[in-house]
Amino acid sequence: MSMFKLHVIKDFQVGIGDLSDMVGVSTRQLRYWEKKGYIESIGNDNGVPRKFSLETCYRVAAIRSFLDEGYTLAKAVEKSEFLKTKISLIRKFEHETITDVKISDVDKLWGQIDYGYLDEEQTKKVVGVIDANGAHLEIREVGDR
Repeated sequence: MSMFKLHVIKDFQVGIGDLSDMVGVSTRQLRYWEKKGYIESIGNDNGVPRKFSLETCYRVAAIRSFLDEGYTLAKAVEKSEFLKTKISLIRKFEHETITDVKISDVDKLWGQIDYGYLDEEQTKKVVGVIDANGAHLEIREVGDR
């Protein structure tokens, strides 16, 4: 049996018409944004329909959101780039710090996220908790549940 591997970020592609419908930005606007270098299509050869990556779909949605808030196109693009940087920083932090995730209620999306040790002696851990009280951080002695 062969394994099918889909790298969502890299392999996901959507056509210009579908992107336009999903995000509410006209195909004309998308072509203009691409011409200005604000977004990039995949394999933009003459005669080949434009396709966009998942990352570009998020970028278009962010730009559209900032435009809806009243920003100019240039400022919306700038803010979308800054948002991408912030999200990348958050992902890096999560990747480098989270050591375990425990789900306590699948339906309610409750659980605990172990962010690792707080001190060099490894006597305390930082745990993110999502429960009926909302989301909060706790400092726990090692061995505590």
